Amino acid sequence: QVSACRSARCPVRYRHLPSPHAAAMTNSAAPQTTSMTSAPAPQGIPALEVTKKLSLCMAYIVVSASLIRFNKYLMTKDRFPYSMFLTACHMSVSFSLCLLLYLFKPAAFPGVANSAGKKVLVMKWMAPIGIAFAASLFCSNQAYMYCSVIFLQFMKE
Repeated sequence: QVSACRSARCPVRYRHLPSPHAAAMTNSAAPQTTSMTSAPAPQGIPALEVTKKLSLCMAYIVVSASLIRFNKYLMTKDRFPYSMFLTACHMSVSFSLCLLLYLFKPAAFPGVANSAGKKVLVMKWMAPIGIAFAASLFCSNQAYMYCSVIFLQFMKE
């Protein structure tokens, strides 16, 4: 037996189970049975996987906040106000480590094999991205001298 919701605006239909007295009211000797199909129970995410993801998120937040505090401490007029040099060091170390990784494990860079023979095209697209990234790093390092730690953390997240 299916009945409509009592509210005119409600499109939901409810399936009502027959009462034990329904058989007596219909004068049938056979008991009425309803087959209720239940959806399979939803599979949960394993607790270990959730814990691992939450741990990685917390580690990212802690490392991010620590780097912002250290850079804020470092980038003052008294200590090290050279944001351009800091950016150059950052880019040089990143480039060197990526180059070493590529030399020892080229399989970690599957896109490089696809760009074989297209070095000019790759440089045409990658050079502007690299320059924009360097400018972004320089500006963010320069911001440590003028902005509060809370504001920098808010902007980074």
